[in-house]
Amino acid sequence: MLDFDPFSLDFHADPYPTYKILRDDYPLYHNERLNFWALSRYEDVVKASLDWETYSSAGGTSLEFPPSVVKMLPPYIIYMDPPRQVRLRKLVSKGFTPRRVASLEEGIRETARDLLKPLVARGSFDFVKEFASVLPMAVIGKLIGFPDSDLDMIREKSADMLTRTPGSSEIPPEAAKAGYKLLKYYLNFVQEARKNPPDNVLGALLEAEVADDAGGQLEKLTDDELVAFAMLFGTAGAETAVKLLGNLCALFQEEPDVLQRIMADTSLLKSATEEALRLLPPSQYQGRTLTRDVTMYGKTMREGDRVILLTGAACRDEREYENPDKFDIDRSIPISLAFGHGIHKCLGAPLARNEVRICFEEFFKLVSSYKIDHDKTERVFMSNVHGYSGIPISF
Repeated sequence: MLDFDPFSLDFHADPYPTYKILRDDYPLYHNERLNFWALSRYEDVVKASLDWETYSSAGGTSLEFPPSVVKMLPPYIIYMDPPRQVRLRKLVSKGFTPRRVASLEEGIRETARDLLKPLVARGSFDFVKEFASVLPMAVIGKLIGFPDSDLDMIREKSADMLTRTPGSSEIPPEAAKAGYKLLKYYLNFVQEARKNPPDNVLGALLEAEVADDAGGQLEKLTDDELVAFAMLFGTAGAETAVKLLGNLCALFQEEPDVLQRIMADTSLLKSATEEALRLLPPSQYQGRTLTRDVTMYGKTMREGDRVILLTGAACRDEREYENPDKFDIDRSIPISLAFGHGIHKCLGAPLARNEVRICFEEFFKLVSSYKIDHDKTERVFMSNVHGYSGIPISF
């Protein structure tokens, strides 16, 4: 009998063999000890992601936070179902229009250049610690208006808040303290910004209005909702981009033929990014709570049970993808699950994709090849985040 423990250090180091066993032998898995169900096949994960009426997000999306704890957290949009989720998404989307995202390109490119040039000139640097972890927060800082002097603190506390103790589902005291400090910081920042709305994404959100579902009265985002947005975008959002950049750096080194193709034609970076998101999604699962009994594969899950939708497993399902373990940048991916699917598809996904494309375009202007010191790479043990915390490279 398989003992699938998503908090296990061995599993976290390489989850994909376990995912294959789950898909083949336990498509509906039940862990009595940790009290959750898991869906691992592509078709099942897609269907459940679209069925928000049955698979509710209101009880939280992570196994570490039971519904009783979720009720005490800020009003994160990912912890909501319609109609509340629809109202908030309409408001938040006003800060992420295609025009606004496109307007950021030159700023992202300039930041990437400024960071990369001195690093490459040294002949070696840590791709994640000195570049990938710095750029997304710098971009978010400009979007929201965080002072440059605060970015290191936000980045460090964000990492502390998401870091977990290997083998444990408990929230470490250091993570809780970091989260509390960030909440206080974001609340003060939002309250100050409300006095004089800035000309950026935060300013757009402060001014955004949408009709409520009851009488059509126009509403704005509350301070709590804005703080939740800042926490989600400034913390979890940044970490997703960091891990995607690191994963691609490692994948390119493992596939030198692919790397040479991309260096010769950087337009292939778009398809390479989509394939990296499929092969190594930074977010490995989405948690849900059942609103009714569901019977699948001869087993019945009960109303109130917690279910995890294993994106990492679904994205390598042989029933959907040919040679799913291969990094194939020519692969067609009609539906990307890496940034969520259905009503919770990430609003920041276009920005993250642009960041990755621009970063590697600028990186490949400066280097023709690079080596990874595999003995010194570091993997992160974070809440539902899969990737590297350190990748030393040299030229």
